[in-house]
Amino acid sequence: MNSADLIKNYLKKIFHLQDTTDQEGTVNNINENIDLKGYNIWILICSAVLASIGLDVNSAAVIIGAMLISPLMSPILGVGLSFGINDKEMLTRSLRNLGMATFISLTTAYIYFTITPLGDATAEILARTQPTLLDVMVAFFGGIAGIVSGSRKEKTNAIPGVAIATALMPPLCSAGFGLATGQLMIFAGAFYLFIINAIFISLSTYLVIKFLQFPLRQYMDVKTRKRVSRIMSFALLFVVIPSGYFLWEVYLKNKMNRQVQNIIINKISNDETEVLKWNIENRDSLKYVQVVIAGKPVSEKEIASYDSLLKASGFDDLRIKLSRVNVSKEEIADMSREVAASMLNAINLKAATPINNKDNVYATSDISKELAVLYPEASQISIGEMVNLKQSGNSNDTLTHVIINWKKKTSLSNQGAKKLYAFLKLRLNKDTLIILNR
Repeated sequence: MNSADLIKNYLKKIFHLQDTTDQEGTVNNINENIDLKGYNIWILICSAVLASIGLDVNSAAVIIGAMLISPLMSPILGVGLSFGINDKEMLTRSLRNLGMATFISLTTAYIYFTITPLGDATAEILARTQPTLLDVMVAFFGGIAGIVSGSRKEKTNAIPGVAIATALMPPLCSAGFGLATGQLMIFAGAFYLFIINAIFISLSTYLVIKFLQFPLRQYMDVKTRKRVSRIMSFALLFVVIPSGYFLWEVYLKNKMNRQVQNIIINKISNDETEVLKWNIENRDSLKYVQVVIAGKPVSEKEIASYDSLLKASGFDDLRIKLSRVNVSKEEIADMSREVAASMLNAINLKAATPINNKDNVYATSDISKELAVLYPEASQISIGEMVNLKQSGNSNDTLTHVIINWKKKTSLSNQGAKKLYAFLKLRLNKDTLIILNR
């Protein structure tokens, strides 16, 4: 036996699957779990409620729990298996039960997001609204792992991991959120992710079943086999092409972010100025690089130079928009993690929540008038408090935030910023506050 045969036999020994495959047990196990009725329906509803709660409160742990108990995988595996062994009756049952499970899950999520007092589009929801080719790969290889582990004589512990990786229930519940809130783009993106997962899990199941040479239940002639292959090919292309476009969009966005980081952000950040957060925002025909800084103010001349640098680098439609919080780098370092997080979250707000309590009542309009005299460039002021909820104890920390919109680009000197800070502390009767200049 030559070396090539030795290598071939060695690889065959390592990657073999047929010897440990339980064909009859696999078919019976999938076939028995296709029908969703009785306790399975209750588990499905509970899984949809848990996933909706996890999405609503942005909790990955709750979402993972919902994935693990969801019975959605069985009818999807049934679709792939029925194609692989040419069982029309199993295919009909699988599609019927998958449709019913999809409807029940969507309805449950819709009801939940209709009555929930929260109902905001959280990061967990938005993360499931723009699937890419990477999600296709996750569904495909997750499906392969699922059917390979499920077809063994000795069962493995891969099924829970497959349930988490392929994530069938969260996209459905995100789609339910889109329906409940009237945000059809969220519904379309999330439901598209669910379709990708379902189709490619079925496809991977079909391919593994054919590779393992499961016996056919019914004979399929050549003409019918070709027709089925054409239908499957068109369906796959129809699903994959949009995901490829989304992946290209993500690639271009990440490429632009890296370039802006190197061209501008790294130059703004220095020993005296710290970039707290930044992002690129589209507005009509222009895109703004919104940068929030702390520390030394950036002059209007420097901002103009950054705009020129962007233009010279080929970004004609990008403009710099700086906002500054009136704290130093040292003060940020001294803040607790919770207070710093509250401050950064407040930066996302267009206006802070007005304050009106018994101990300290103040009118934003009055302060705006006073600011108009002291600072004619100030056009609008918003005042609010961010509450830091402690994990233990009865008291919560609050931090006052003042957001000032200026009529034009204004760069206060260190002395001017200190005067503004002192005025607002006195006027609002606060020991500490955060000023965000826009």
